[in-house]
Amino acid sequence: MSGDSEPGALQAWPAIYAGTPGASVAHSDRAHSDADAAWQRWHDAQTDALFSVLEQPWYRVIEQARVETLASRHLPGMAHNLACLLPLPTAFSPAAHLYHCARIALAGGELRDEQWQVPDQTAGHWLGRLLERGRQRQLQQLSAYLSLLLLEARLQLADAQGFARVIKPLVEAYVRSFASTQQSLSLSMAAGVTAMGREDRLSRAVERSAAKQDGPYRIFSQTWDEVLGIRELKALAQQPHACLSDEVQAQARRLAQQLRKRLQSLQRHRWSFDQPQGMLDARRLTSVVTSANTAIFRQPQQAPLTDASISLLLDLSGSMRGLPQQMTLLAVDLAVRALEAAGVSCEVLGYGTRYASQENPVFEAWQAAGQPASPGRLNATRYLVYKSVRQPWRAGRGLLMRQAPLAGENIDGEALLWAARRLLKQPQRRKILLVFCDGAPHDEATTIANGPDYLRRHLHQSIAMIERGPIHLAAIGMGQGIAHYYRHSLRLQGPETIFSVLFEQLPRLLDDTHGERFA
Repeated sequence: MSGDSEPGALQAWPAIYAGTPGASVAHSDRAHSDADAAWQRWHDAQTDALFSVLEQPWYRVIEQARVETLASRHLPGMAHNLACLLPLPTAFSPAAHLYHCARIALAGGELRDEQWQVPDQTAGHWLGRLLERGRQRQLQQLSAYLSLLLLEARLQLADAQGFARVIKPLVEAYVRSFASTQQSLSLSMAAGVTAMGREDRLSRAVERSAAKQDGPYRIFSQTWDEVLGIRELKALAQQPHACLSDEVQAQARRLAQQLRKRLQSLQRHRWSFDQPQGMLDARRLTSVVTSANTAIFRQPQQAPLTDASISLLLDLSGSMRGLPQQMTLLAVDLAVRALEAAGVSCEVLGYGTRYASQENPVFEAWQAAGQPASPGRLNATRYLVYKSVRQPWRAGRGLLMRQAPLAGENIDGEALLWAARRLLKQPQRRKILLVFCDGAPHDEATTIANGPDYLRRHLHQSIAMIERGPIHLAAIGMGQGIAHYYRHSLRLQGPETIFSVLFEQLPRLLDDTHGERFA
């Protein structure tokens, strides 16, 4: 530790390594001293320059969670003193909520969807109400940022500079969301917002931000949203669709067999050359004489596909029904069989909305509330999990082929963020999100209340957010405007081309040497 560390941190240092609770200072004082010591040890002061004065308080809350997570990982005494996380109470302030979410997510813990929700008021009576009534709807987008970027930042935990660059968009989002009531949080506040409840850690408020930002994406109500798994899908399954022609199915299976062989070839025919032992590489024999080279062997590499995880996200809205959907479902079924045989981690997801333009309870609730301006999304999302990473395909493939076409619309931006959050939890180094859609998002009720560009703008924002992280995002679709949204995309010339396009592109996406190619 540096020589200018605070005395409290130095006094706590013996307890850090001992891992025993019998030190003479009070437990809360030890924890605060340990938090200060962790900051001295793992914080890189150069990262402060990446954040403005208004951004510094929020950055320091997340940074405190990072250094404490590192301290708990390496030092048993600190882990004991700092292990004070409790289930998230509903009365947390935004800063306390941010700290607790960061501590749990960076340590690899799990949070339920509702626990990611940024609160609309401060903790307890000592700070009072931060936000106006109804503001919670405006914080839905911030909650999506929070879960997505914290899970991404965990991959950069030991790299202070890389971690700071990942969380900077999150910090900027907090500043925008709380610009009118911006709090100034000292470094000690980050420790004080833990479950030990040290209320005196709050510092004075700073000036208001005068910058005017575009309004955030909103959700009027999540009451009717649902995520359906295998059990629920079985209850909704219909009789199999009218079969495609025998000729189409035979051609699809021939192409799928070629896909399986290509995936297997990626596993078998990858070699590491210039090795000191292994199989003799005849091409290197001359170097033994010319340069006394002894690294003339080759070794088979570990199968590269096992270090990749791919998520297939299907637009199942009403606009995809009919032949395009039947072709897509068959192509996905055959592709997942090949991926599973090659040992590739994959999952199959679907999305749409629960309601069409008629009998929409979310829209009716908005009308009953007096039709407030800018209500945000006015439909209920429906997400379907046909295959999770840990489920075998045999459990869900029959359900996919008996999929009941969703009568609703498509809200693509939220669906992408949902799929990305699931994918970020996977341990594989390479993460691929492949979307099957037919163009721009659309929901009649949301468009009526918010304008024609509302969902499109959110889709652009969601794609940009995902592409800043470790996920490689690509799309295949029938829509004319798909390339307007996705940087890596292919537009099908007809439904029947889905087989050749998908089976040609999957090996490119999974192969390390061509992972960024999608054309």
